[in-house]
Amino acid sequence: MSKKRRKHKEKRPAPPKGGARPFAMPWSGRQALVACVLIAGVGVLAYSNSFTGELFFDNKPIIVDNEILKQENMVGRIFSSNYWEPLESDLYRPLTIYTYYINYKVWGWGEEPAGYHVCNAALHVVNALLVFFLLSRLTGRIIVGAFSGLLFVAHPIATEAVTNVVGRADLLAMFFVLTAFLLHIMGSTARAGGSRRLWFYAGGALALALGLLSKENAVVAVALFVAFDVILLWPVLRGEKKGRTIWRWLLARLRACYVFYIVVIAGWFVVRHLVLGPLPPRMCGFIESPLLYVPFLQREATAVVMLGLYLFRLLWPVTLSADYSYNAIPFVTSPAEPRFLGSLVAVLAVLAAGVVFWKKSPVASFFIWFFFIAMAPVSNIFTVIGTIGAERLLYMPSLAWCACLALVAFRIGRRLSAGGSAANDDPARSRLAPRNLLPAAALVCIAALYAYRTSERNKDWRNNAAFWSATYQVAPGSVKAIDGYAQTLVETDPRKAKELLEGSFEISGEYMNSYLTYAVACMNIGRELAEQGHRENARKVYMQAYERLDRFLKADHEHLNEMKRRLAEKGGDASKFEISKIERIFFSQGSICELLAETCSTGKEKAEYLRRAITHYRRAALKNPRDWNTHLRLGNAHLKTALALPHGSPDRREALDLAAVSIVRAIIVSSLATAAWQRLGTVYQTMGLNPFDYIDSPEESKDGKFHFKNDPYGRDLNMKYLRLAARSQIMLELARGRKDAAESAKHIARRAAGHFRISVPLDQTLPLRRETFSRDDERIWSGMRR
Repeated sequence: MSKKRRKHKEKRPAPPKGGARPFAMPWSGRQALVACVLIAGVGVLAYSNSFTGELFFDNKPIIVDNEILKQENMVGRIFSSNYWEPLESDLYRPLTIYTYYINYKVWGWGEEPAGYHVCNAALHVVNALLVFFLLSRLTGRIIVGAFSGLLFVAHPIATEAVTNVVGRADLLAMFFVLTAFLLHIMGSTARAGGSRRLWFYAGGALALALGLLSKENAVVAVALFVAFDVILLWPVLRGEKKGRTIWRWLLARLRACYVFYIVVIAGWFVVRHLVLGPLPPRMCGFIESPLLYVPFLQREATAVVMLGLYLFRLLWPVTLSADYSYNAIPFVTSPAEPRFLGSLVAVLAVLAAGVVFWKKSPVASFFIWFFFIAMAPVSNIFTVIGTIGAERLLYMPSLAWCACLALVAFRIGRRLSAGGSAANDDPARSRLAPRNLLPAAALVCIAALYAYRTSERNKDWRNNAAFWSATYQVAPGSVKAIDGYAQTLVETDPRKAKELLEGSFEISGEYMNSYLTYAVACMNIGRELAEQGHRENARKVYMQAYERLDRFLKADHEHLNEMKRRLAEKGGDASKFEISKIERIFFSQGSICELLAETCSTGKEKAEYLRRAITHYRRAALKNPRDWNTHLRLGNAHLKTALALPHGSPDRREALDLAAVSIVRAIIVSSLATAAWQRLGTVYQTMGLNPFDYIDSPEESKDGKFHFKNDPYGRDLNMKYLRLAARSQIMLELARGRKDAAESAKHIARRAAGHFRISVPLDQTLPLRRETFSRDDERIWSGMRR
C-alpha cells in the first residue's frame, strides 16, 4: 500500500486509554447547538406547509371515526384493543392510539388537524436530533452527525410517515429504538463496576418495550444492538479481552444486557396474546396484499424488485407514491426480467459493500447492515405483511442511507484534499476544517433539494382529491389508485369516473370499493339523465350498475369459498370467516332499486323494485346492525311502498308500521341522527297524525337525548314502536352473535322508553341467519310477531 493511501486510510477507533470511553460524544457545545438549531429549523421549514392538511385516508377510520377516542377514561380500553378496533386485526399498537387520544382531547377529532401534524413534525425533528447524537458518537465527528441528521430530517421519503398522521406509529417506533440504542451504547461503554451499566440497560429495555407498544417493527432493535456489538464495539474492546473469543464475549453480553431485551420481547408477545387472543392466519385481500396469493419463488422475486425500488427511492426521491398495492408493482413472471436482474444486482452490491467495508470503514458497514436489519420484518422476503410495499416502511431504514451519504461525502473530501492532515479531523476543534468545506457544501445542496421536494410532496397530502390525483399520476395501473381518483370525480365528472373504473375491472375484478364507486357514478349519471327527461336512458345506466354489483356478489361468493379453503389449510376457523363490509354492496343495490322504482311507469313494476330494495337493505342491516343509515333507508323504502298503496288499505298501514319500526331502530342506534327524527315525523304525518304531538322538534336532538313525547297523546304509539324496534334490533345483534351489542341495545331502549321486559328466543333469529325473507319472516324481523 502506498504511503499516501496509508496516510488517508480511515482510522479505526482506538481502544480506550487512560480512562477514556469509546463512542463518547465528542462534545463541542457551540457546534452541537448550531447543529441542533440547523436540523430543527430545516425540519420546521420542510413540513410547515403540512400543518393545514386534512385528516383522510387511513386517518379517517383510525382517528376521525374511532369511537374509543371520543369517550372519557378510555385508557384501559385502548390498551386492551387492537389497532383497528372495532375491526379484527393482528396489530397491537396501544401507545400510538394513546397519543391520538391525547391529541383528540386537546384538538378534537379533526376540526383542527394542525395539532396532529405539529406533533408528527416535532417527533420527526426529535428523531433527527437523535440521529445527530448517534452518528456523532459512532464516528467521533460532530460534523458527520450533524449532516446525517440534516439529511434525515429533510429526506422526502419520510413524508408518508410524517405528513400522514397515522404514520406516527413509525415515528414513535424509531424514537424509542434510537433512544434504546443510545442507552445501549452508554451502558456498553460505561466504566466497569457500579450499577450505572445496569441502569442504562434497564432504560434501554424500557424504551424497547415502549417501541413495541408503538409498532411491531421495533423488535429489530435487538438485532441492531448485536450488530453494533460485533461490528463496532468488539474490535475496540478486543485488546482488553485477551484470551476471549467473540463467541465467549457475546455469551457474556447475553448475561449482561441481552437478557433484558429478550425478557421485554417475550413479555410483549405474552401481553399481545392476552389482548388479541389466538388470531387466524393473515388473510388480507388480494388487492392489498397480492403476494399472499402467488407461488413462493414469484413472491420472493417480486419482493426483491420492491427492495431494489426502495433503494432507488432513497437515491432519487423525485417520484413518490402512497400506493403499492395491486397492480402498481406487477409480479415478476421471469427471472430474466431486467427489473428483477437490476434489483438483484443492486441489493447484492449493497450487501457486498457491507462486507467489504467491515474492516475498512466499520461505521459505514454497520449502517449498511442497519438498512437490511430494519427492512427485514417488512420486506416480504421472510414473511408476508399486509402490503406489497409502502414508503412509510422506509422511515427507519432511511437513516442508513443518510448516514452512509454523509460518511462517503467526507471520506471523498479527505481523499480529494491535498495536504490534509489528521489534525484537521480533531473532533474537539470548533472550526470547520478546510477539506470539509466541499463535502459540506455538497451535502447542504442535497439537503436543500430534499427539503424542497418534501415541501412539494406535502401538497399531495393536503386533502383527499389532491392525494388521489397525485397517486393516480404515479401509479395509473394500481386498482386502488384508480378507484381513489374516480371517487374524487364521481360528483364533478361521473362519466369519466365510470370510464376509469370500467378499465380497472379489466385489471382486477376483485376490489369491492371499485364496484361501490362505479355504482355511485352510475347513480349520479342516471339522476342527471332523469332530470333531463331521459328516463329510459337513466334506467339503462342504473341497470348497468345493478348488474355489475350482482356479478361481483357471485364472484365474491366463489372468492369467499376459496379464502375459507385457504384458511382451513392454514389451521384457521373458516366458519367465522367472511368478506368484510359486504353490506355496502347490499346497501348500494338497495339504493339503485329505489332509483329504478322512480323510473317505472306502472305501479306493479314500481312495487317490485321497492320490494327488492327492502330485501337488499335488510341484508345490509343484518351484516351491520349498528349502521343507522341502513335502517333509515329501509324505513324510507317502506314509506315509499306505503305511499304507492291506496288509503285505508291494511297493507298501507302495515308498510307504515314497518317504516316507523325501521326508523326508530336508526334512532336507537344513533339518537343524534337528525335525519331519522325528521323522517319519523314524515311517517306520522302520512298516518294522518300531527308529528309534534309525538316527537319534539328533530333539530333539538343534537344533545343526544331521545325526543319522544311522553304525554297522553304520544306515549302509547311511541312506546309501541320503541318496543318493536328494540326487539328487532336485539334480534339482529343476536343473529350476528353479538351478545354484548344486544345488551347495549336493551340498555338504550330502556333509557328511551323506561323499564320493560324484552325477551327474544334464539330460534326466532334463525330466519335472519338463513336470510329467508318471506312476508311472515318480515313481521318477525321487525319485531311485530312474537
